[in-house]
Amino acid sequence: MALQQQLAIIPARRGSEGLPGKNWRLLGGHPLVVWSVAAARAAGLEAWVITDGDEIARAATEAKARIIKEPPELAQGTVGDLAAARYALTRILGPQTYGLHKRRWERGQAWKRVAVVWLRPTSPFRPVAAIRNALKLLTDRVDSVRSITPACCHPWKSYVLTVSGLQAGGTHRWHNKPRQLMPAAYRATGWIDCFWAQNVARGTLDGQRIVPFLTPPTFAVDIDDEKGFLWADTMAHERQWQPGKVIP
Repeated sequence: MALQQQLAIIPARRGSEGLPGKNWRLLGGHPLVVWSVAAARAAGLEAWVITDGDEIARAATEAKARIIKEPPELAQGTVGDLAAARYALTRILGPQTYGLHKRRWERGQAWKRVAVVWLRPTSPFRPVAAIRNALKLLTDRVDSVRSITPACCHPWKSYVLTVSGLQAGGTHRWHNKPRQLMPAAYRATGWIDCFWAQNVARGTLDGQRIVPFLTPPTFAVDIDDEKGFLWADTMAHERQWQPGKVIP
């Protein structure tokens, strides 16, 4: 599929319940959001940061990102990525106009053939080659690419606490069976995710045809608390990594 455009969107809300102010806090001597901006730009992508934080916007602007001001109704911890992506793409590409597709009128034709790389600031260490390799997997036969790593605990061994008691994870009550009998499980890392903008116009990020992109353990970082931040900061200093210059 011939691309019209490739771009990176970096969602960076000001609020954080686990670690307030994390997106502009200095990691390895640089604001956390700058690591994702620099990685996108080093990979040759236009970097867009959607944020409601003035401090985040200033740091991202200095790193040569373009800013989308996030409205208050989207800047909530309960609002998912889909709503943020829809708002950002509308600001970047224009309205979700209708067009003719396979003899049917369908939303999002103006967004067709636009590849989006979704980079969460909380997973900051990305070699340029990894971003480019993930994008290569996003073909016309694929709806999205999701970065994953092996799950430390199998989801079928988990429970959900409800008002009526514990509800076992998995549909076949695998929680009492040996782990060796279960299929391999993976968790999403948020390292590098790619999808077609047209997916968003259809009401989904992933679509149906999802290709995995394995995250090496070194880069399977998810900063959500003080311990995680300090661990990542130590790694950046010890390995002498800089934004846009992360060496595997």
